[in-house]
Amino acid sequence: MDLQSVWIKMFPMLQGFNNEQREIIKSAMFATLGNCEISEINLSTDIVISEDKNQRAISMFFIAKKVEGLSDKTLKYYRVVINKLFMVVSKPIDLMVTDDIRYYLAIRQIEDKISLTSIDNERRIINSFFEWLALEDYVQKNIVKPIKKVRFRKKKKKAFTPVEISKIKDACMTLKTDERRRRAIALVELLLSTGSRVGEISELTIDNIDLDNGTAIVLGKGNKERMVYLNEVAKLRLKEYWDCRKIKSHYCFCSLNQGGNSISEKLNIRGIETLVQDLGKIANVQNCHPHRFRRTMASEAIKREMSIIDVQRILGHESLETTKIYLDLDDSNLKFLHQKYL
Repeated sequence: MDLQSVWIKMFPMLQGFNNEQREIIKSAMFATLGNCEISEINLSTDIVISEDKNQRAISMFFIAKKVEGLSDKTLKYYRVVINKLFMVVSKPIDLMVTDDIRYYLAIRQIEDKISLTSIDNERRIINSFFEWLALEDYVQKNIVKPIKKVRFRKKKKKAFTPVEISKIKDACMTLKTDERRRRAIALVELLLSTGSRVGEISELTIDNIDLDNGTAIVLGKGNKERMVYLNEVAKLRLKEYWDCRKIKSHYCFCSLNQGGNSISEKLNIRGIETLVQDLGKIANVQNCHPHRFRRTMASEAIKREMSIIDVQRILGHESLETTKIYLDLDDSNLKFLHQKYL
């Protein structure tokens, strides 16, 4: 096959590039492959897939990850990515090469038009898969290792402003029943005080909260417990909410039926997300979701001179780099610190 034929086949995959970029790619391809002989391989006949080996490896990988404590949500995402990989690259795992993974990532970017952030997430998942395959001797080596982390522009995510927080708290007072109002304000104060993840709040039980000492034990990622802390306002609002609940439950936050009475079921993740989103609509605060309270707590703690190491511990991050991403610090805070220390 000549290079012009190869280019004709490639051209439809490059629609996301402008004319100048396509010409650069074409020149590089012709310069690199000009002296090469190119032949087309019919994958459907030349390669016979060992379904049993592939499926056994995939099944054992997910069993291992489940044992390691990955959440069902994470495992579902992993499975989607790995299934897509085998749909694009129809080979047994032990015959795959690094360029097969590069080809898959290119297809995902050019044809499926997913973001660079998603591309890197998928590269990371596939790397984890092949790292495990190599460790368990399904393959000789991790073929994904040579593929470097995808660089992308990280968009700065904003914390709530003090005015937005005030509006959200005011919105809590507009809900129909006293129990709904007290539940909403207790939730907001707990999110602001502890910086907990939405899943951690959903699973939190009263037994794991010590109002006298202002502490709570939450179950974080990887089934790891950690201590979080309640300020005086959060303690007060929680007690007020618990005192007004019509039916008692061991969960910190309960769901409500249409009649407005608490039932013993926990307020699940979707319920918390919906409640917070509704408060944002009432308050006219854009992008109102539970995770933004976590970012707000971290940013406020740093502004008040808590060390970033301590913020990392409260948030339950394994990496300090992850904590840094959460921080929304403006130049006025830097100016204050500069004047204080220098």
